[in-house]
This record gives sequence, C-alpha cells and structure tokens, in this order.
Amino acid sequence: MAAETDDMSSSLAGSTRPKEPRSFLSEATSLLAHDLNNQLALLLANVEFLDEFFGGQADLDADVRETLSISQAALQHMMTLVRNMSDIARMEDPGLRPAPTATDLTRMVRSVAREHRSLHDRGALKMVVDCPDGLRAEVDPTLVRRVAHNLVANGRRFVERDGTVRVTAALEPAQDGQDLVLTVANTGPAIPEERHATLFDKYRLNPDGRVARGMGLYFCRLACEAHGGSIVLSHDADFPTLFTARFACGPRGGSMDEELL
Repeated sequence: MAAETDDMSSSLAGSTRPKEPRSFLSEATSLLAHDLNNQLALLLANVEFLDEFFGGQADLDADVRETLSISQAALQHMMTLVRNMSDIARMEDPGLRPAPTATDLTRMVRSVAREHRSLHDRGALKMVVDCPDGLRAEVDPTLVRRVAHNLVANGRRFVERDGTVRVTAALEPAQDGQDLVLTVANTGPAIPEERHATLFDKYRLNPDGRVARGMGLYFCRLACEAHGGSIVLSHDADFPTLFTARFACGPRGGSMDEELL
C-alpha cells in the first residue's frame, strides 16, 4: 500500500488577503513535519515491502506476522499525527479556503476503509461501508479524505479486535445547495460525557488536571468549518461513538473562523 503524501498547500486555494509573514515557530514546525513525513513514508514503504515479501509464507512465525502488522499501523498513525501538526498551522490562517473539486466520494470512502482494514490484524476488524455507487460532489478532496482517515483511525484504535467501524456517506439537501454528510461510528467504549464539550478544541483539560493538545479531532473541526460545515459527536443503539461530519458542497464553504486563532 503506497504511503499517502498529499500536501495541504496544493489543496487550499489562495488567500483572500495579503498573507502576513508566518512566525519562526510556525515555519520551523512545517519544515520539521515535512521532513519527518518523508522519512516515515520511507519506513512505511519498507515495512510494507517486508510484509508483502514474507507475508505469503505459510510457515511465517505468528509473532513476526503480528510485528509487521503492528509496525504498519504505528507508522500510519505517526504519519497522521505529523500531517495534522503541519496542516493545523496552515488551516488556522482565516484567509485560506478549501478548493472544491468534483470528487468521486464513493471511491474515496471505500479506499480509506480498505486501507485501514488492511492495517488491523489482517481483517479481524469489521469495516462496514455504506456509500451509494456513483456518489459525487464538489468538495476539497484532500480535506475530506483526511477527515475520513482521522475519524476511521480514531475508531480503529479503540475497538476490540473483533469490533466494528461503520462509515457512511450521503448527500443531503441544504438551504442553498447540498451537504456531504460523512459519519464514522465504532463499537469501542463511549467517550465520557465530561469530555464532549471540549472534544474538538485545540486544548482541553484532562481529569488529572493536565492540559492536553488536540490534533486529529481539532483538524476535523477546522476542515469541516472551512467547508461551511460542522462536526458533532453522538451515539445510537449499535454504536456508542458516532461522529457526523458535514461539508457544504460547491463554493459555499467559508474561510476559517478568526475565533480559532
């Protein structure tokens, strides 16, 4: 499986106002994240090669097989964290906007699910995808794909070995067009009620009093709001954790809210 190497700079349209010089720390973070991502992609490619080369051997030791699987999952997770670190810095610029493009959402959603299924104990995870054939809409494909990746990865980390992650995608009518509604649910433990209010914040206070920095879910919030949408947490009878991400399709998406800065 080839490592994902998308670049947010090619996804976001030009600023609507003159850009101010970015701080040294922001620039250094982006450069460091770029270099780390390249090295992680190289490591992941090598681990995937070893998995393909040795994985088909019937007599391969079970511990070796499990080590290869765990290594791939860990590297994918690290790459996601590094990308989030870099992309959040870019997306917090309120002058940046998404670049809507006609996108094959069916292919995207199924691709994300397939990649995560292959990383979880060779199919032990049950991945349910509910997305109609031929689903297309004008959204920023890089942002939407990254939101899907973050939410599926989040669910995959917390489900049991034989648990389920369900991904759905559909278009819903909106007041001035259509919205893409992406849901990702999992059978892992429910998120405590006291965490809901700050779940999508950049910073939150842990029960032990320490301040934690959000990455994945904060990124998802920024990406949805950049499209003029939103993201919420809920649950249903089958899934204790259910995320619903909404994206306004076409040119309706707004820029980042300056309150996020």
